[in-house]
Amino acid sequence: MEAVSSFTFFASYYDALQYLPDDDCGAMIKAICEFALRGNEPTFNNPILNGYWTLIKPTLERSIKRSEAGRRGGQSGAGVSRNVGNSNAAIESKSIANQNDINSDKERNRKGEEEETEVGKDKEEDLDSKGKKKEKKNIRFIPPTIDEVQAYCQERGNGIDAQHFVDFYTARGWKYGNTAIKDWRACIRTWEQRNGFKPTKGDKKQQQPPQANLGVGEFIAQDGTRRYGSGTLPAVPFDAPPRPDNESVFSKETNSCIPTGV
Repeated sequence: MEAVSSFTFFASYYDALQYLPDDDCGAMIKAICEFALRGNEPTFNNPILNGYWTLIKPTLERSIKRSEAGRRGGQSGAGVSRNVGNSNAAIESKSIANQNDINSDKERNRKGEEEETEVGKDKEEDLDSKGKKKEKKNIRFIPPTIDEVQAYCQERGNGIDAQHFVDFYTARGWKYGNTAIKDWRACIRTWEQRNGFKPTKGDKKQQQPPQANLGVGEFIAQDGTRRYGSGTLPAVPFDAPPRPDNESVFSKETNSCIPTGV
């Protein structure tokens, strides 16, 4: 296109260029002047500037044609073209501005969706965490059988009577005071400590003291005393001989078990 000595720089150009960084804005203004005044069409490596140029070029060409028409005396035609050019330039600049607004809204929406996704993940993780805790709280205590207690006591060698242990806590609803028991094995270890059982060196198992030679129906009570029967009879010394049968009772006078009929 033939260069001119002057052209119209529309206000819409300036409005549209406000969305560009200063360097890009300066490059676009220089390109407009080069094209209108010297006929040199610019090339850009920046796709955004290429987009701006695609919108600006048609109105700029019409402006140059109007200048040429005015120089040749076609003032009336130039006047009509000028009005059309101004309208088109305004529409195109608004299109650029609207597109920028749309892009900004899309970016904000994208970031908002990402944030909502992260919040959703956090909530899911919290729910999972709460669910696990709830499962732990809802684990129901199952009282042990006599065989289970006996096997554990034999493994530890503590001499505790399994039947008495189970009866003792069954009568109390498997509670220690007002607190529900959660681990019956811990209760057995507590009985061991109260009865004076200590682990031998190099062996974690608790050992029965040699003087506690229990007989038929005898057991070590929770208070650490040696008893038999219902546990209401007087305690038996630890050095007393073992009870021979269920029909015998301990006699302090003889320091031995005697038949109940004697």
